[in-house]
Amino acid sequence: MLGAAVLAAQLPAHAQRSERPRRVAVLIGAPESAQGQLQVTEFRQELRQLGWVEGRNLFIDQRWGEGKASVMRIQAEDLVRSKPDVIVVRTATALREVRRIAGGTPIVFVSVSNPVGNGFVKSLAHPGDNITGFSNLDFDMAGKWLQLLKETVPRLERVLALQSVNNPSWPGWINALESIASTLKLHIVRGGVQAADEIEPAVTRFAQHPHGGMVVLPDPFLSPHRTRLVSLAARLRVPSIYGNSEYVEAGGFLIYGVNLADLPKRLAAYVDRILKGEKAGELPVQAPTQFDLVVNTQAAKALGITVPPSVLLRASRVID
Repeated sequence: MLGAAVLAAQLPAHAQRSERPRRVAVLIGAPESAQGQLQVTEFRQELRQLGWVEGRNLFIDQRWGEGKASVMRIQAEDLVRSKPDVIVVRTATALREVRRIAGGTPIVFVSVSNPVGNGFVKSLAHPGDNITGFSNLDFDMAGKWLQLLKETVPRLERVLALQSVNNPSWPGWINALESIASTLKLHIVRGGVQAADEIEPAVTRFAQHPHGGMVVLPDPFLSPHRTRLVSLAARLRVPSIYGNSEYVEAGGFLIYGVNLADLPKRLAAYVDRILKGEKAGELPVQAPTQFDLVVNTQAAKALGITVPPSVLLRASRVID
């Protein structure tokens, strides 16, 4: 008995918890990917560092939404029925489905664009209700994508904005793109799609006219088709910029988006604080702090584009 007491005294406080195991539900709206799986693994490791050991005082139920709202809806319902203590949600579409049925269960979101504008939180500093998280991109990013495209392809006159019209962020992105386009002497063509078989016709129609480029907006619906999208843009000779780093793997021309390297650690810290009793709605929504520009010079050569030094010098990674 004495030995056990001494051992317990030597353990850190978090290792001496005797309360019931906690449940964390994770719904990733995007399809399963190497990058997504790596982030989940790192999130689990960070929680362990904070004293949450799976199988002992923590259970994690993880699901993938496959980029389909219908699948996300089913997965969200299953996860909520399990009565988790915290729900972690990635992508705006998945958040919309979870928020609809979560009741008072705390929600921590990641990779959600403009959460205030989309009506998910009251403000970044004071999100309110039962929700907080880490925003992905705000609509100011629209200007950066257009500026990078125009700087890289000076002859550019038209830009196709591609995203699912069912994405909660679609209206906001279109408004942001159209508001900045005129200052760059660009015309935005709306490429809103609802089904996978609409993607290729939308890009093909656009490519029939010269001096065009494309912005592929962050979207779990488009993610499963990223290899086909990059190949299509190359075949039709449409220089494109992508807002999601997963397009690097597919050989995308320009990628500009959030650096997610420190996200698992920050996410685990928020989940830890909520499991220990803090209210999600009182934790401020954190904005991204680091961004990556990736330039694929091989893709540029295939398009007949010479990337200017001003762009190459700003790149965090150049793929030759």
